[in-house]
Amino acid sequence: MKKTAALLLLIALCFYSYVITAAPSQDPYLITDYSRLHPVKVERVVESKKEEQLIGLLEEAKVRGLTVSIAGQRHSQGGHTYYKDGIVVDMTSYNQILSFDPAAKRITVQAGATWEDIQNKINPYGLAVRTMQSQNSFTVGGSISVNAHGRDIRNGSMIKSVESFRLLTADGVVRNVSREENEELFPLVLGGFGLFGIILDVTLLLTDDELYEEKTITLGVEDYVNYFREQVMTDPDIRMHIARLSVSPESFLTEMFAKNYSIGPQTTEPLSSHNELTRREPWVVPGKLLFKANRSFD
Repeated sequence: MKKTAALLLLIALCFYSYVITAAPSQDPYLITDYSRLHPVKVERVVESKKEEQLIGLLEEAKVRGLTVSIAGQRHSQGGHTYYKDGIVVDMTSYNQILSFDPAAKRITVQAGATWEDIQNKINPYGLAVRTMQSQNSFTVGGSISVNAHGRDIRNGSMIKSVESFRLLTADGVVRNVSREENEELFPLVLGGFGLFGIILDVTLLLTDDELYEEKTITLGVEDYVNYFREQVMTDPDIRMHIARLSVSPESFLTEMFAKNYSIGPQTTEPLSSHNELTRREPWVVPGKLLFKANRSFD
């Protein structure tokens, strides 16, 4: 009886936590991220508007001894970027495209812009993001702050797509950062999780848009390294690649499948046939239900 009551109380608390953190803004006093795992009481959430406003905000925080957290789409998966009674800077409204040079394959955007914003701008020109993550809803500032990767095996992680950026540091100074200017900050900020300052805007290098065909093979774990070195990396037509280990009881961690995304004979279809970006992935809910059920049985 006691166990049942405790279980019901736990379920009620989980439901209560979900409800109170489900508001789109999660504002002004209790904030969490996409996972809703760790709600934190903060002093306030500030919507980014202008550079001068952000400089003033850091000065205020310094005088009052407050911590400052930087938020984009809030996909940190654990709420660990927020500090109790601190200030949260919401960068999602700081999202303008500042310049775009199709010939040079270069674009400059404010840090709160999403990859979808960029794709919608560059797609009509036959251009694409060099390193793309699984979703295009993340902000540019958040993605480069974790030096995110995608399935691209030719352009590496996000740092190779960044030409330069402007950084507002805790002393209120805006610094231009590139591989030549303030170069010591370049590899620290790109993957620094916001610890070195607020990224204001970023200049990104783009690439040509391409259409790929996907092929999947199954192989043993012991064969994968040679396969990747000898057949994937040596084939210039394979642009992207991902491999995953099996968790099936019959082949647990002994078998894997590899997906290659290649330029091939079936990819001569004009890009104009794919100019409309899909806004929602189909069959997500049934897929989630099957995945959850799958974890309960051999």
